[in-house]
Amino acid sequence: MNQHKNDSVELEQQVEQAMRQLLEKYKKLDSLADEMLSRQANSDSIEEQMKQLNQGKSEIQAIEEQSRAIKEQYRSTQPQASEAISSLTKQTAELLLGTIKKIDSLESHTRAAHRKLVPSIDQGVRVNQMQKAYGG
Repeated sequence: MNQHKNDSVELEQQVEQAMRQLLEKYKKLDSLADEMLSRQANSDSIEEQMKQLNQGKSEIQAIEEQSRAIKEQYRSTQPQASEAISSLTKQTAELLLGTIKKIDSLESHTRAAHRKLVPSIDQGVRVNQMQKAYGG
């Protein structure tokens, strides 16, 4: 019985550690999204931040993959999550929702900028084609 309790505590600690790692990664992505919004508002390039965002997403996926088995085991052996794990889950969910809204805003601004550019690009292409066609 005592070994079962120790195993349970160790499992919970592993899940909690994975949740903390995820929360930290999501915090970094959230500040990156803030930086991207600021740079976008100033019409600065966000290419480097996009690379960092993709790297962060990959790191999160790796943590998720590595912790999947222990999380499933924890869920199957615990009738309900501990206070610490519940709190970490709630914090992560709230942070993620905010980050998603920021990324949606970035995408909307990017689409709007694209829509504004397309007509002038099309016009430039037509002028170029006409110049080539008439030897200009």
